[in-house]
Amino acid sequence: MSVTEIKAFIESQILQALQGASVENHKLDFKRSWYNLQSEEGINEFLKDLTALINSYGGADAFLIIGYDDKERKFYPSKFAESGLTNDAELIGIIKRRVDRPFNLQMIEYHFEEGTQSSDLTILHLPPSLDKPHVIREYKKGNSIFYNEIFIRKDRNCERASRADIDLMYAEKPAIQVERKAIFTFRTNHLRLVPNFEEKKLFLKSHVAIENVGFKPFAINSINLRIYGQTPFKDQNKFTMVLHRLVENNGFFPVIVPDAIHRFIIEFQTAILMHKEDEDIFVRFLQQGFLDRTTSIEEVRLVLSNGETLFPRITFVDY
Repeated sequence: MSVTEIKAFIESQILQALQGASVENHKLDFKRSWYNLQSEEGINEFLKDLTALINSYGGADAFLIIGYDDKERKFYPSKFAESGLTNDAELIGIIKRRVDRPFNLQMIEYHFEEGTQSSDLTILHLPPSLDKPHVIREYKKGNSIFYNEIFIRKDRNCERASRADIDLMYAEKPAIQVERKAIFTFRTNHLRLVPNFEEKKLFLKSHVAIENVGFKPFAINSINLRIYGQTPFKDQNKFTMVLHRLVENNGFFPVIVPDAIHRFIIEFQTAILMHKEDEDIFVRFLQQGFLDRTTSIEEVRLVLSNGETLFPRITFVDY
């Protein structure tokens, strides 16, 4: 769904709710205010509600709307900053650390206005997932800790998934159509790390293939990589690289239509904050690691032109 379609859909749901209709369901949840994502309790409740929505039956998009109480039929202006986080990358980071498989999440700050009613809301949009059930690795409630918890939303209620619920998640996968889904393939023999000692930056040049395995086209705005490498510098073993430039196509990604595969040469960059005499050692360890597979690309994050974030499946080929 595009941002325009999402806003139009949410507006229609809120208008119905203001008129007294019960619109909450297994794919739509209203919250009065933002979770405190600086607290353990807030993080656990946020993950429970979010995974329950995306695990729920059916292939429809799911939505968590923050800033409206549908029981009171009242707005409580809410902005993302109230969560205690500074950007959506931190939000996605919480999900990746605590949930077994990442899922696509789009955050939209939305100003609702209709007649005398107006308020700031946050929309969390969850496209359908083929990777459910999404499992919370460690869920804390009070003084108790529960491991590998699976939640599901039934009507307006959030519950622990039963064995039958989990079986249904697997059974329905062939019928789910994912709008935007990608496979990101690296050619391992064309991964080259190039240090720039003066600027204290590290560049990664890579030949990649991006395949659209969803049923809607997409265009890429930016790409982030999360890399792990075994080096003598423990604090530098994990780091992020961002898109520096696309070597060809005049620096712009084309629209990738369904079932299409596009091949690119891409340069990524990062800053390495260490003493200059250590940098060549660091680079040699990482470069060798790409050959013997001790350096790994753990995550690729695609930010699309419509604001949506995709976490494609990562594959490697040697040719």
